[in-house]
Amino acid sequence: MRKKLSRFAAWLLTLGILAVCLSGCWDYKGLRELTVVAGIALDQSDNAPNVYSLSFEIVDSTTPPKEQADSVMITSEGRTIFEAVNNANKQLHNEMYFGNTDIIVVSRQLAETVGIDNIFDAFLRDYNTRDSLLITISRELTAKELLESPEDENRISSYFLSDSLIDSTAGTNFTRAYKLFEVYNLRMENAGEIMLPALRFEDKEKKLLRTDGMALFKKDKLTGFLADEDMPGLIFATEKLSGGHYVAELDKVGDYLTADVISSKPKLGFRYESGRLTLTSFVNVLARVVEVDTDIKEIHDEEMEFFEQKACESMVSDITKVIKKMQAEREDIFLFGREIFRKDPRLWDTLKDDWDTRFSQAEVEVSCEFLINDTGMIRGYYAEGVS
Repeated sequence: MRKKLSRFAAWLLTLGILAVCLSGCWDYKGLRELTVVAGIALDQSDNAPNVYSLSFEIVDSTTPPKEQADSVMITSEGRTIFEAVNNANKQLHNEMYFGNTDIIVVSRQLAETVGIDNIFDAFLRDYNTRDSLLITISRELTAKELLESPEDENRISSYFLSDSLIDSTAGTNFTRAYKLFEVYNLRMENAGEIMLPALRFEDKEKKLLRTDGMALFKKDKLTGFLADEDMPGLIFATEKLSGGHYVAELDKVGDYLTADVISSKPKLGFRYESGRLTLTSFVNVLARVVEVDTDIKEIHDEEMEFFEQKACESMVSDITKVIKKMQAEREDIFLFGREIFRKDPRLWDTLKDDWDTRFSQAEVEVSCEFLINDTGMIRGYYAEGVS
């Protein structure tokens, strides 16, 4: 018995020594050995065709701890993205570290001519980069200029941009942020088209940035942009919401109802009968009134039904308009193709080879249920007979 206990104790001691001596990260590097990259801008080179120009926003490690962090920009070129990264490393004392990289900005020219599949491939294969970083499109001449901070501001533009994109995706605001792996997965499904947030300067001299709708793609090539006014129809038709607002136009020109969205649940569907495809969209919205810009001020049963009817009609119009617009462009950003693939794979097999044409020629049916449960008056929630 004592021998067994001694052997067991010896094994425990050996395991303890091994755990202490051999544990740790195999490629550990200290902060002083790394150059932290906050964001990357991709452009085409002005000096040679088929050459990438990459700009890296690097966190300035010399900034005193009590001051706001600053950044510096370095640019390199290469026939491939990996070659451009290696050329950039030659300009630095320490190797670049991409673990804290939050955003990739792609120039409009590069997205239109070269496409973005090669960009996904390069960054997804590199174990140093995270597949959760955001990707966006520049509507300016270059992507680099979006990452250049104003001279009088000490800020890291890449982190500012990524935070702004994430904040703007709440509720019904006019853009959506997509992570690298999400866009890659959509491309691999091949059941619809991707879209990415677009950025431009509101004031170029002051370098005030703003989101500007969504960039639209055919396969991996940029084809155009979806304007802000089309975003509500797209968002309500495709996303579950628990916040944001909706502005509905009433009968008279200039009369509007503004509703705060409590919940919104969309449902995309389809019917295929006698060789004819019908795409369906249904939205169930629960909301509260926050502003009534009309002569109607006292809200009783009749007025409540009127507001719900007009809000529903307005939403059906918004969704129908953007679906028809995308049908004219032959771009299924709603991902109806994915819906067919998931619910009826055999039907999708017969439609997928000619999906662009099938989508553009399909009939569209949009319906809505809009319920207002709070008038915003001092007595609280709306109930029958109470205003």
